[in-house]
Amino acid sequence: MFFIIPSVSAATFNVTISGLTFNPSSLNVNIGDTVIWNFAAAQHTVTQVASGTAGDCKALANGFDSKLLVAPNTFKQTFTAAGNFWYVCSIAAHCAAGMRGVVRVSQPTATSAQAPSATATGASKTWTMQVAPTGALAFAMPTIQINQGDSITWQFAAKNHTVTEVSSGAASDCTPKQGGYDSGLQVAPAVYTRTFNTLGKSWYICYIAAHCAAGMRGTIEILPVGTAVNNNSTSTTTCPAGYVSSSQAQPSQSSPSPVSVGYLTVGKESVPAGCVPIKNDANSIAPAALAALVIVTALF
Repeated sequence: MFFIIPSVSAATFNVTISGLTFNPSSLNVNIGDTVIWNFAAAQHTVTQVASGTAGDCKALANGFDSKLLVAPNTFKQTFTAAGNFWYVCSIAAHCAAGMRGVVRVSQPTATSAQAPSATATGASKTWTMQVAPTGALAFAMPTIQINQGDSITWQFAAKNHTVTEVSSGAASDCTPKQGGYDSGLQVAPAVYTRTFNTLGKSWYICYIAAHCAAGMRGTIEILPVGTAVNNNSTSTTTCPAGYVSSSQAQPSQSSPSPVSVGYLTVGKESVPAGCVPIKNDANSIAPAALAALVIVTALF
């Protein structure tokens, strides 16, 4: 059975402010959505103006205005009316240099939805991914498979990085996807979580230019609910003391068994994907492993 329901869930979009640019400079959103501007460097403003004319640098009366903010910082605005909302950095030299953007706000469109059925439901999972494990310019697992409706929590382990969606897996693609997800610049320790509801592949990078150029990127493959995912190495994995291969770990009735994603760091020793801590019982990790555990694994 099919029926029409209005789309009521609001979304959040991120714009990164770096150099004399807003990235992306143009966003398409719905009424009720929120835009967060992430100030990554120096000092700027997000100031609404009346038009998209290149010479329009005058603040609009009663328009939104972040005032002068010094990075790192954020400013957010929720849009409650349809229309085009132009904005600039009101610092005269910056606006004159073309530092401007637009948010185009539309009415939410009705969507066709199918009545839920038992075969279309399943328990969603949250996977944990470390960013810059041991300080490396990498995501702990460059490719991960998840099911539709699952979430990924990126844990920023060292220094400053972003999780920014791009349009392809090409090594040279370091341009944020318009309307894509973006953590904004995060300073460790920090976390960013995203839920994936669209089947297919999603690619992301660290948007810091030198990091993306160095290959700091990842791929997410979103599979239908119920499809088995394979995030463990196909080769034989040797696990250190206190750990066991996840294929040998037995799930408990009272507590879900963890599955590692990428790498765990135990002291100075790296534990490969596919190794999970040995448990003393259904609810506790072995004390020796718990004392050294730095990264929490993805939980089913």
